[in-house]
Amino acid sequence: MKGFIILLSLITFSLSLTAQNLKVANIFGDNMVLQREIKIPVWGSAKAGAKITVLLNGVKATGTTGQDGKWMVKLPSMKAGGPYKLSVSSHENIVFKNVLVGDVWICSGQSNMEYKISGFPWKSAEILKAKNPNLRIITINRNIATKPVNDIDKTTWKEATGDNIADFSATGYFFGSNLCAQLNVPVGLISSNWGGTDIETWMSNEGIREVPDFIKIADYLKKPEITKEKLEAQTKKEFEEWKLNYFNKGLGFDEKWFLPNGYSTGWHDIKVPSMWTDFADLTGFKGAVWYKKQFNLPAELIGKDLVVGLGSLQDIDQVWVNGIEIGSTVSNWLWRNYKLPKNLIHEGNNDITVLLFNKNGNGGFSTAADYLHVCLDNYQDPSGTVCLLRGDWKYRKGTPLTQEIPNAPSQTINPNSYPTLLYNGMIAPLLPYGIKGVIWYQGENNAARAVEYQNLFPTMITDWRKQWNQGDFPFLFVQLAAFMIPTKVPCDAPWPELREAQTMAFKLKNIGMACTTDIGDANNIHPTNKQEVGRRLFLSALKVAYNKDTVYSGPTYQSFQTKGNKIVINFTNTGTGLMSTDLFGVLTGFQIAGEDKKFVWAKSEIKGENVEVYSENISHPVAVRYGWANNPDRATLFNKEGLPAPPFRTDDWELSTKDNTYLKFKNFVY
Repeated sequence: MKGFIILLSLITFSLSLTAQNLKVANIFGDNMVLQREIKIPVWGSAKAGAKITVLLNGVKATGTTGQDGKWMVKLPSMKAGGPYKLSVSSHENIVFKNVLVGDVWICSGQSNMEYKISGFPWKSAEILKAKNPNLRIITINRNIATKPVNDIDKTTWKEATGDNIADFSATGYFFGSNLCAQLNVPVGLISSNWGGTDIETWMSNEGIREVPDFIKIADYLKKPEITKEKLEAQTKKEFEEWKLNYFNKGLGFDEKWFLPNGYSTGWHDIKVPSMWTDFADLTGFKGAVWYKKQFNLPAELIGKDLVVGLGSLQDIDQVWVNGIEIGSTVSNWLWRNYKLPKNLIHEGNNDITVLLFNKNGNGGFSTAADYLHVCLDNYQDPSGTVCLLRGDWKYRKGTPLTQEIPNAPSQTINPNSYPTLLYNGMIAPLLPYGIKGVIWYQGENNAARAVEYQNLFPTMITDWRKQWNQGDFPFLFVQLAAFMIPTKVPCDAPWPELREAQTMAFKLKNIGMACTTDIGDANNIHPTNKQEVGRRLFLSALKVAYNKDTVYSGPTYQSFQTKGNKIVINFTNTGTGLMSTDLFGVLTGFQIAGEDKKFVWAKSEIKGENVEVYSENISHPVAVRYGWANNPDRATLFNKEGLPAPPFRTDDWELSTKDNTYLKFKNFVY
């Protein structure tokens, strides 16, 4: 018995020591970059009352752990340099090696910021060229949290050399590479992003409640009893109720069209990819449309676990292969990549069935043809052996939608299920790591609520600056690239409205923008030219963050005057002059309207630093728009430094997304 008591005492003592172990926050590590020319915060945990000593390059700072076991010290401001060792000591000692002092940038947003070097055709060449040990990179692991967390999962800083860059943000990497080369100081990049996410999930509870529509949900999420597990159970229940009440009614399940022999009368030929608006029979149709196709796999793919890639579908889909469901998604822009187990596939004919449900009449397959395939890898790397699914399919209508239905809730909790989830899990634990600024690439997910974004975006920037408590640090963002099939006539569209909403951030200090309307891809929401995206962010950084006298933006709308039947547009950021990128020098992309508010394509001419816009059909013009389309393929106005003019409008007329709000699109049960 005495021996047992001694053993129990030893275990208790050991656990007590473990609980008191010195710990430094996981954002700190070997190869990291610490922010120059500010007091450098270092923090962690230890036993209450412990004295903490932090030493870097002969400079020391001390502090004491609070009763909550947390400590923080701040090293004095330092110039760029290194490599150094950073030691943190108390009753034990922790040493970080190969530490540099330089400039640290947060790289955040959705999939276009998340996209990795390894996801693009030019990956091998870039990996071979990556030989910059003064550029350091770290990627924050994905994490959803209902309350701010104290620390990130353990991850590692790496030198941006060779294969180390393969899984890092391409946009971030090219931005940082340009900075390193130009400034000749170490640069650290912290990549914290998640594809397909709304801006609200990146905002703190304190920040989101600055927007009135979000106060109620912010109060709900702040309750101690609201946990991730509780929200998960609630979300699943809401989706099953929605599916039972709306999705499963009248969609043809009684006839089992999803079975391999599910063909019957009423099926018609169709080319895929395509949109419903491409066919007279489907134009204006609201409800469910079924698609079927037979395919034969190459011999190399038989007997292997595969992926079915369908690109982006509009809006809700359910997919079967040989009569077995392999996936379903309740979203429009998310890419479909469904796992296809080898036991579901056989030699000879295989059958794929896709059910698309769209309540607005604009359903269809909205991705380039090459991204519809069965392969060993996902859509980011469609090289190698694939079975293409493009081309000839069969389709038939399901039951048309005869009643207005609420938007579908999520199938399971995800970053967009509620506001604040990614701020809590992926931004809060980084605070208050010293930074120079932020680069941001997001907005696609909020395009349908563009007018609302006018308030959300600057509110988020202000929120981050407040939470970081490092002043009005530079915040640089990427304006949405061109996407979708170009329109033949001027019309309202959500993406130009979102681009305009992004520019509302310029009412704040130290804001920069990279316009990318000329380097998008009509068929791919993830354009591959991230080198130029990174370079344009770098140019913006030179001006906004480093006060360099440089041309950092394309021609920017400033004002207009009406002169007879013409409207004269005045620009800033003209560089060494305006130009058209058209082969014959023709300037296009301008629309003009009279008092009837009906826009037509306009003629336009460069006159010094101005542009004259007119149309023979409008004698009294009142408004001009430029690049105002999801895909502004006609926009040819640049400065001679090769930077495009951002889209703009001179009018203040109501926009098509004005009634689309968070509360309209989300269905919450409080």
